[in-house]
Amino acid sequence: MKILKNIFLISLVIIVSSCQKWLTVKPDDRSTEDQLFESTKGFYTALNGIYTDLTASDSYGAAWTMTTTEILAQRYNVNQEHTLFTTANYAFQQETVKSSMGSIWSKSYFQISSTNNIIEQIEKRKAVFTTPIDYALIKGEALALRAMLHFDLLRLFGPMPKSGNQLEAIPYYTENNRKAAPILSFDKVIENIITDLNTAVELLKDDPIITEGPLYSDNQLGGDLQKRYRTLRLNYFATLGLLARVQLYAGNNQQAYACATKVIDLGAKWFPFIKTGNIMGSSTNPDRIFSTEILFSLQAPQRQQTHLAYFTPELDAKNILAPLPKRLEEVFEKNQNDFRYTPIWISKDGSQDTRVFAKYKNIEDSRLNYNNRIPLIRLSEMYYIAAETHEDPNEGLKFLNVIRNARGLVSLSNLNVQQWQTEIEKEYIKEFYGEGQLFFFFKRLGKATIPDGKSANNISMSPSKYVVPLPESETRYRN
Repeated sequence: MKILKNIFLISLVIIVSSCQKWLTVKPDDRSTEDQLFESTKGFYTALNGIYTDLTASDSYGAAWTMTTTEILAQRYNVNQEHTLFTTANYAFQQETVKSSMGSIWSKSYFQISSTNNIIEQIEKRKAVFTTPIDYALIKGEALALRAMLHFDLLRLFGPMPKSGNQLEAIPYYTENNRKAAPILSFDKVIENIITDLNTAVELLKDDPIITEGPLYSDNQLGGDLQKRYRTLRLNYFATLGLLARVQLYAGNNQQAYACATKVIDLGAKWFPFIKTGNIMGSSTNPDRIFSTEILFSLQAPQRQQTHLAYFTPELDAKNILAPLPKRLEEVFEKNQNDFRYTPIWISKDGSQDTRVFAKYKNIEDSRLNYNNRIPLIRLSEMYYIAAETHEDPNEGLKFLNVIRNARGLVSLSNLNVQQWQTEIEKEYIKEFYGEGQLFFFFKRLGKATIPDGKSANNISMSPSKYVVPLPESETRYRN
């Protein structure tokens, strides 16, 4: 695999650049590595370097959340004149699309290599840790990150989950070396992901977030920065929530339900639903990401630049990512009471007919903790998973109604199975704009048609549109 050449040296550049204030780099690479991992603080710095790198535009700073995966889900009106039409048209053999998909692939495996380096080093240097909690948190988060990255690569480049369990998917890297790992089947990749996440959950069983919550205050835990702001890291609740997401994608409904309801039961007190006044009643500092409900997010200082590059009203039609007005109205059923509608979709040029996406637009008070954050896992998804996987649809509907009520909508009742499934789909469409989950929802269910982003019609889907081919850099290297 091409990107594995000199991967460790590249990893050190990223990690070291994120900690220049306290780390003086020596010219010898081995000395640099020894210096970085000679203390607990150094391990946290290396881990922080990965979280920082996740905010890159070809990672979760845009591609996995706001742009590529959302375009594949037909979120926006990306017509023939648009600069990203080839992506929206699933033209995976076009050079521009091959390049962007190749960047996503390379970046993700680079980040996986960085997690593997931490996992290897932490086993070699256990004596560095004076308290078991630091060892457990660092290793648990690194394993969870490795699993998350492999899982998203599987969802994008792997076969359809309903029919491709034995088909070749992607390689799963557990070692930080230059050897190319074999390409595994869908089932084998899922098995490795679940193994990593189960181990991570066990390691994170004493995560401060379980008893203390997200710990946003500077004076909590005696000012120990690495154990605060836990929702900016793959904490216990986020890792368990990620496991629920994986189990659902794999078709393991009972396990998915168990994980999701455990997050709900243990985490509800720490992740209250957004207050009406914080989203509907604030014109200057609306909490458009519903920050109180987020299990895991990234702190991305460049989020505003991404907003300006893709969503600001000043962009012309061939560059802006915006939905057709009628399509947006249809999604929200013209219901102005839905918290996810008017505050997040603001009018363009004062026109109520044309709205632009403002979830990631900066607020006036940059000191508020929900500015610059990009959500990756939120509590509402656990309710959707519980609703979908409950053995009794009527009981599952109760979970769905919890979120509807929290979004300003009335409860539903007396639905048949088809209506119940339709309502879950509606919620995924409304809830996860700009978070990259909808395309994978469609792929998991094997939807034969999905709403077309550039017209009022539906677009036919097939495995050739759902499965992105492995990049040429990967296939060439193996051949």
